[in-house]
Amino acid sequence: MGPDAAAIDRGMERAISSFRLVALVGAGTGVVVERDHLVRPWLAAAALAAPALLTIHLHLARSDDRARVTELLVFEAALGCALLVIDGVVYDELRQQSLPWAWPSAAILTAAVLGGIRWGLAGAAVASAAGLIGESLLHGSPQWTTTVASRSALFALAAVVAAAAADRLRQAEDEMAAVRAREEAGRVVHDGILQTLAAIARRSDDDALRTLAADTERELRSYLVAGHQDVDDLPMALRAAASEVARREAVDVRLAVADDLPELPPERRRALVGAVTEALTNAAKHGRANRIVVFADCTPDEAGVTCSVRDDGVGFDGTSPPGRGIERSIVRRMSEVGGRAEIESTPGRGTEVRVWVG
Repeated sequence: MGPDAAAIDRGMERAISSFRLVALVGAGTGVVVERDHLVRPWLAAAALAAPALLTIHLHLARSDDRARVTELLVFEAALGCALLVIDGVVYDELRQQSLPWAWPSAAILTAAVLGGIRWGLAGAAVASAAGLIGESLLHGSPQWTTTVASRSALFALAAVVAAAAADRLRQAEDEMAAVRAREEAGRVVHDGILQTLAAIARRSDDDALRTLAADTERELRSYLVAGHQDVDDLPMALRAAASEVARREAVDVRLAVADDLPELPPERRRALVGAVTEALTNAAKHGRANRIVVFADCTPDEAGVTCSVRDDGVGFDGTSPPGRGIERSIVRRMSEVGGRAEIESTPGRGTEVRVWVG
């Protein structure tokens, strides 16, 4: 587990610790409010003293020792189940507030966060069984009451939500770590390898070596911007790609994106962003553009997206077949996902690349 993932676990641990404190206050308040229905007040006081001590200990003590955490979790779960059982003998049948209130849920939340949904649901099942025993003791016979049913449902819901939240947070952290690693690699590659490849492509007298250097540079640049293509939000991905090219190539990139762009399947979104990124890079690098304008809007049927990348660069003869880079990274990339691309260029008047995908 990396340092950031450990920080996430500590953050969730603090949240659960705060929940314990709130639940303990709620349990104590419930005993005071329902004191007229207590038949064993001394047992209720003793039963609440134990979770109070454990709550304070868990709130003050932090431990990265997983074995110690597991030991405390088992003890907390056992204590929560004991409170649910004792609930059936400290009150009369007219009580409205349970003895432990929501405190046993803390163990379920912890189990779900640390062990996943299976451990969380297992803890919820054990706690539900203990609650059923307590309710049966209260009424003198086994009864599946509304109280038992609703409490069991809440236990299960707590397990599912906690496990899902923990998984999503860890996944988000993994994604952020990957982005940070890619950005760091990008800085290293851009400051060294790409500059060397560009110099070789410009100055070498060997045509094969120049072609190899140019192709290798293109592949590396595609890798460095690939992270932008995986962003779920298309406008955000386009803005990120435009910002990256503007920073890397020192060119003015203007972006106009419609607010109501439809959602695209991941492979089509990646293809579109990749093609736009390649068009931006070509305009800045080969077209020597000073300004590039990117426009993104819905297709006429509003089911797809159309993008235009227009620059004020040197342009080229648009009647000639497209170069290998354009053919492979723009035209073929779009056709592979059912889209299409058009390139219009005039020497001295810049280039416009238009792509569509549905």
